[in-house]
Amino acid sequence: MLNLISEQALATIVREVKHAISNLFPANVKPQRLGLAISGGVDSMALATLTNLIRKDPTFKHTFTAFIVDHKLRDGSAKEAASVTESLEPLGIEPQILRLDWTGHGDPRGLSNFESVARTLRYQALGKACAAHKIPHLIFGHHADDQAETVLSRAINGYTGLGLQGIAATAPIPECAGLHGVNRSGTPRLMGGSEGQLLPSHLEAWRPQPSRNRNAIIAVEDGGVSIHRPLLRYAKKELEGICRSAGVVWHEDPTNSDKTLTIRNSIRYLQLSDVLPEALRRSSLVQTAEEVRIKKEEVQRHAQMMFEKTPIELDLRSGKATVTLWTTLQDFGDMQHTYHVRAEFVRKLLLLVSPTAEVSLQHLDQCIEMVFAPVDAMRSAAKSVPRTIQIAGVSVTCAKSAQHAGLTIILQRQAPVRLARDSMQCVYSNSGWSEWLLWDHRYWIRVYVDVAASDPDTTMHMAFLSPDSLGQLRKRYKNMKPRASSLERALSLVPDRERWIVPALVSRMHNEDRIVALPSLHWRDLSWEMYETERPRQWEIRYKNIDFPKTAYHHLIQ
Repeated sequence: MLNLISEQALATIVREVKHAISNLFPANVKPQRLGLAISGGVDSMALATLTNLIRKDPTFKHTFTAFIVDHKLRDGSAKEAASVTESLEPLGIEPQILRLDWTGHGDPRGLSNFESVARTLRYQALGKACAAHKIPHLIFGHHADDQAETVLSRAINGYTGLGLQGIAATAPIPECAGLHGVNRSGTPRLMGGSEGQLLPSHLEAWRPQPSRNRNAIIAVEDGGVSIHRPLLRYAKKELEGICRSAGVVWHEDPTNSDKTLTIRNSIRYLQLSDVLPEALRRSSLVQTAEEVRIKKEEVQRHAQMMFEKTPIELDLRSGKATVTLWTTLQDFGDMQHTYHVRAEFVRKLLLLVSPTAEVSLQHLDQCIEMVFAPVDAMRSAAKSVPRTIQIAGVSVTCAKSAQHAGLTIILQRQAPVRLARDSMQCVYSNSGWSEWLLWDHRYWIRVYVDVAASDPDTTMHMAFLSPDSLGQLRKRYKNMKPRASSLERALSLVPDRERWIVPALVSRMHNEDRIVALPSLHWRDLSWEMYETERPRQWEIRYKNIDFPKTAYHHLIQ
């Protein structure tokens, strides 16, 4: 007997999915376009069927574009992608085929990490397509069976407790680090300081002084593409019923049913055969995922409360965070999941300045001990030699503050072990701007590259300011007092020990490197503007996306 779905059940699912999608945007927002990741499988075709019903609702103003990925791994893949496109035509959803480019990877069939590379290329293709269409939200069709498989897979791999998390219902798009407009970027925001806001009386001495230069502002990145999975609560059989009831055809990947091919396939086979005990079946595993989700949200809520009540000054010119710790921090010590809350709080601090995309919770014990040790003991330790640890590319130093009775933790990028240099990708357009470069995973930078465009021997790259390169700058300006003074004024914005983590824009002309700008210090070499072009040299710099709420406890130096 065919598995169909009742009209009442379908109406309920449509209503719930419509509500989830509508909530992605603020009320009264103008019509937006959303993306659908369509593979042709039953989950994505059910998603397409549901969104077709949703878009017919006169109260729903948004539109959809379906993206079909052609992995180009076997003969006939283009035909399969075209077949999926044809299946979407009756649903009235605009399709677009994305063909993966394996250039630089050789024969994909010979790759030992084939699945990982394919995943990265797939997400990057989807992310770029969304950015090109100005689509902020991409929707997937993952369902309850996928959720159960994920939880059981994590249990097999040794995860317990909060480690038994399932698939997130919403998240930034993965595998897209460095893609501007895709990876948490593309919509810069100017974030003011704490001037004019009320602080508790014991924190008034902490309030930073306003910046003197309000025209030199480094914006903070925001935006990008996020992914959403509104079907996680529905079983695969329900999605099959939706497709059958609507007469929608889907395509089955035969490799998914080969139980010997992957662990995931073996888990899927066991789930379908009903040989597992009740605790390991879909309903129990989905319930476990939901319980873990609720606990993790509670952990994140408490960590966010702690973060918002902790005075933090973040200097975007070098990427240094100065954190003031108070005895009130101990008030958060009696909550449930105390260790996890503290770890999440410490991770939030590290991510403000870390040159890494992620900070694992598994290696934070030493840093947690530093932050949450009894305050009196920390003060005593701080009177001697400051305690410093290195973690996630961050140098964390504990030292007593001279301004107040609290304890100061200073976080800044660890001194680089090598003078890394990242080439600017000078892709020319009518605007003359380079592509955005995510440098050191801290700053997004682009330059106006008219000189490089006219001279094939000229390239631009980013590097750390170094003692050698600074010495060359000073030597160049030895007999140019105004320019030397301009450079020293810029350098005075950051202490000596922080100079070597500052980004420098370097021009290589005829195999000779010269620093032409220190973008985060708003300094440029005036001679850089005296070449043959009439247009002044320009750059644009933004700080990476960070969680930094606008509260009386938080202050940015931009």
